[in-house]
Amino acid sequence: MEWMLGVDKEFGKIGLNAFVGGNKMYRNYERIAANGNGFNVDFFPAINNAKTRDFGYGYSEQGINSLFRFSRSKLRWLVGIITATARNDWFSVLNPEFNSIFYPSVGALMGIFRHLQEHAFSDQFRQSYALHGRR
Repeated sequence: MEWMLGVDKEFGKIGLNAFVGGNKMYRNYERIAANGNGFNVDFFPAINNAKTRDFGYGYSEQGINSLFRFSRSKLRWLVGIITATARNDWFSVLNPEFNSIFYPSVGALMGIFRHLQEHAFSDQFRQSYALHGRR
């Protein structure tokens, strides 16, 4: 299950594009096994015909709950864009004291535009910073 809510709006000289969302993942796994070695009656491949038998069963469940958000601001007087993202995951299979992982990032883009006679030139400077898997 996943959901998302967003906005794209201009407020005077400031533009905002943002969304927030979430995800809930659940997975389960069940395994039933029957193994045998050697046959009592040759060429009769059935588990009941095995000299030694071993039966096994396994079951596991896991889930991940996530929240994520994104925002981009356009600043017209600076000719720049600021971007920020964040994601947080909670894992059901980890110790509750350490089951949360946070992924933040931030970025900036600044532009310089020049007009020389009939030609237009632009320079852009971009800087970003991100962390991965912080608890």
